[in-house]
Amino acid sequence: MKWVNFLILAGVIYKYGHKPFSKFIKGQKEDLSIKIDELESEKARVIGEINAAQTHTEENKQKLIEMKARLIAQGETRKQEIIDQARNQSGIMIEAARKKMENRIIQAKEKLKMELADLAFEQATQKLPQMITDADNQLFIDNYMRGMNVG
Repeated sequence: MKWVNFLILAGVIYKYGHKPFSKFIKGQKEDLSIKIDELESEKARVIGEINAAQTHTEENKQKLIEMKARLIAQGETRKQEIIDQARNQSGIMIEAARKKMENRIIQAKEKLKMELADLAFEQATQKLPQMITDADNQLFIDNYMRGMNVG
């Protein structure tokens, strides 16, 4: 008897619940379909944004590489300019030092000549009075006087 009651209950549920249950299932199916479509479109939008971000990232990487290369080239150029400037400046400094040394050598030579002349004069003033005789003095005086008479 339980089977009969079960079959009757199943028949009543089927007869009166079939259409509302079918409508409910169809409604759920449509709602799920709409949600799936919305999620698919959201997914496509997000994937598009991700792709755009990746493209932008790649562009930025390329710009960074180009900027880095440009900065390195500018740095190398500036480095070479500094090296050239330093070479020029060192050449000028070496030339100035050479001229300064030449001037010091000339001054030292002049000073040495003056000292030698002073030394020679000093020795002459010490030795000549002993070496010059009265006859030599008389000869110098006569020559001086003749020079005075000529002029």
